[in-house]
Amino acid sequence: YTPDDWYRLIQDKYQQIRKTQADSTQNLGERVNDIAFWKECLFHREKAIAQLASDRTRRPNIELCRLVNEVYEVDETIQTLQQRLRDSEDTLQSLAHTKANTLYIDQEK
Repeated sequence: YTPDDWYRLIQDKYQQIRKTQADSTQNLGERVNDIAFWKECLFHREKAIAQLASDRTRRPNIELCRLVNEVYEVDETIQTLQQRLRDSEDTLQSLAHTKANTLYIDQEK
């Protein structure tokens, strides 16, 4: 290899590393936004359930049997949202670990 070839190889690697870092940073930001979104969804769902239960129990002479089914449906939704939240947090942790390794490798060079 000539010095120009080496220079081009180094520049290409440098650009690849910068692109990977930018992609990792973007992915981290997206996962943080996902986590905030799922937490907000959970909060609003739980708040809606509490309000629904409160409203239903205050109405005289109206059966509460439908409330049981609604609670099961909302509970399933909450479990789904919690799973999505856990998945997003796991992905975020994995991306953060990858980013830390990438930065460590870059510092070693």
